[in-house]
Amino acid sequence: MTTMTDATPDQADAQQDAAAAAPATGRAGGLLVAIGLNEPTLQRIRDHGAFQVTDDPTQALGATIIALSTRSPRGQTVRMPADVDPEHTPIVVICHPGGEETAVALMQRGCAGVVAEGNECALDSFIDPDSHTQLLVEGYLEQQGEGRSGRSGGRLDPITSLPEENSFETHVSELLADGASPNLMMLRITNLDAARQRTDVRAVDLLRRRLASFYSDAARRYSCDVFTLSDSVFAVVDGSSLLVNPHKLASELIEITEAFRPGGVKLRLAVGGVIGSAETEVAALREQAEQAVLAAAQSGESAFVTSDDVTVLLASATEYNVAQMLVSFVDQQVANAPGHSARVAEMAADIAREIGYHGRDLNTLRLAALLHDVGRVPLGAEGQRDDETYPERGARYLLASAGPEIADAVRYHTERWDGAGPAALVEDDIPLSARIIAVAKAAEAAMHPSSGEPPPAPDEIITRLRADAGSRLDPDLVATTARLFGDS
Repeated sequence: MTTMTDATPDQADAQQDAAAAAPATGRAGGLLVAIGLNEPTLQRIRDHGAFQVTDDPTQALGATIIALSTRSPRGQTVRMPADVDPEHTPIVVICHPGGEETAVALMQRGCAGVVAEGNECALDSFIDPDSHTQLLVEGYLEQQGEGRSGRSGGRLDPITSLPEENSFETHVSELLADGASPNLMMLRITNLDAARQRTDVRAVDLLRRRLASFYSDAARRYSCDVFTLSDSVFAVVDGSSLLVNPHKLASELIEITEAFRPGGVKLRLAVGGVIGSAETEVAALREQAEQAVLAAAQSGESAFVTSDDVTVLLASATEYNVAQMLVSFVDQQVANAPGHSARVAEMAADIAREIGYHGRDLNTLRLAALLHDVGRVPLGAEGQRDDETYPERGARYLLASAGPEIADAVRYHTERWDGAGPAALVEDDIPLSARIIAVAKAAEAAMHPSSGEPPPAPDEIITRLRADAGSRLDPDLVATTARLFGDS
């Protein structure tokens, strides 16, 4: 790998020329070189407007930041740019669902961090510490806690008189073949079966007929076509890209649906929207709409969710999955007993609960403690050679998707109460969450010796913690922890 200091004169000139050709724009600014990113991802980065974007890999040497996708052509391996030093130019992995293992491998080779597809705005934080998102937190917290009629060439549903599924597929295929980017809404009446149990077949048929009529009237005002896909599922298609206010139409459709109460059951409508998609295949477009409908139905109430919303939901899960895999990798490499990170997280949560943490604050603290060692990736052949710098590396990665609270807890958890730590913070200047993690880490180390020796008695653990109270550890938190071990 060629570093900035090892670069040839020609490479150095190329770096300077490329940097000069890339004036800063937006909040973060600078040149972002995208490697392997698909068009929807690139478009989201462009729409965000924080970077000048190019997918020309020859400009990598002059990049402010490089975004490297985990997606790769079939049979090929995702590769980092060979002539870029990640110590000087942050290389950030854009991870797609299913690409978590590739993301972890790239982190081991020196990438600065991982953000999920759908969370590209988090790229800002790698050059602007004031920018961040909290999708990783949301993914962690989430773990804790389904037109105009008269189209020719197709059958009409005998109850609703709307075109059926084959007509829908044909219509959307024709729009895509003509180069259009159709907007699509899928409507699913989520509790129709419950209503069916309280009334008879004829009443349900009448209900579907009336709903279809009202849906068609509403869609006609937006120049949209309506199709019926099953008893409880309808599709609304805008082939002219005129649906500039999809939320308004979705609200009207929900209001229409909830006005019906067959058998005393208030109907609920889940609406999934695909607006302005770059997809060119019917199956892909429909899959996006179906995922959005499923997300809309999860609340149990009527709701409208777009495919972009689903992308964000998937992104939060992807980022948390990557974080879990990084933690697992570190736990296998460092000289700690297996399961170290999870035990530190639970010990930190126990301490925090004793001093009044609860709810989201408690779970956020637990997540920070779980990820406290994540900066040890990559460890390399020299094992723990990064022992002094790993908190800063971990904090930089976590800021992008977890925010400053978790990043600071990780950054400062190796500070000392007496001010002799890496940043020379003293006593209460050290964030409370970082102090809690420090005590939890010391307690866990005492309870689970890496040498394989039997764990000491609780009195011995308390003695070891008190030996560091007032020097390395917060004495009040040590006293709290001692009570957890039965000390009165």
